[in-house]
Amino acid sequence: MREAMAGLEIELLIERSAEEEPGFWSGLKVRRAGSGEQPIELAGVVLPALLEHRPHTLLRALAAGLPVIATTACGLPPQPGLTLIEAGDVNGLRSAMLAAI
Repeated sequence: MREAMAGLEIELLIERSAEEEPGFWSGLKVRRAGSGEQPIELAGVVLPALLEHRPHTLLRALAAGLPVIATTACGLPPQPGLTLIEAGDVNGLRSAMLAAI
């Protein structure tokens, strides 16, 4: 995600702790959603996970009509509104993000 965001004028809103180490998002426009925060305007939802067993956020986003970009590791079948990429495919992730915005 960090590599895909580099050079893009976007803000990433993270739902839960998504920081492997202090300074993980350094240099990128990232903020953590407040407890119970319901963002009014989103371009889409992105989850470039290597493994995901509970894609609740993705399902909520799809139900709300938001574009979703996720890896095949998220376990969701192809469907309208969902762009599937391979885990670790930075160029594919960046292309999908640019298409969503």
